Amino acid sequence: MLPTIDPSSAATMANQGDAFLVDIRSPAEHARLHIPGSHLAPLEHVEAADIPADKVTIFLCRTGLRTERAADRLAAAAPGVAYMLDGGLTAWIAAGLPVVEDRHVQMESERQVQILLGVMVLLGIALGEYLDPAWYWLAAATAAALVVTGVTGGSMLARFLDHMPWNRARG
Repeated sequence: MLPTIDPSSAATMANQGDAFLVDIRSPAEHARLHIPGSHLAPLEHVEAADIPADKVTIFLCRTGLRTERAADRLAAAAPGVAYMLDGGLTAWIAAGLPVVEDRHVQMESERQVQILLGVMVLLGIALGEYLDPAWYWLAAATAAALVVTGVTGGSMLARFLDHMPWNRARG
């Protein structure tokens, strides 16, 4: 298990050149928002990352949950002393530390799916309450889609959204 490090201590170490920040999120997430000087090594490829042995490695994700879940794998990928950023990028931002943000990069498909399904549930409930109870089936069908996505690990809706015009500009 990797020990945690708070954002302020991590920033101090990085600014002094003693730490190597490794962002394990997806390329789309990293392109949209990241810590200046952090290095992208998506979790599925982290073992192949070129991590220097002469610096402390600090792994991070958006909230710290992915990093925590993969702690053993990340510890094995680090050639020396390693930490995980406590609270991830969210805690870094809350501490008032600098980030690089590009709002022109499209939101990743998984988040688009979560937003769309949330809207569908709320719409089904509201229409069922105020127009016709048959609309509750929209909320029920959305819940079923969430269950299928969770069980199968894939989302047809995400693949569909990837083909939308606002997502075609992505690499």
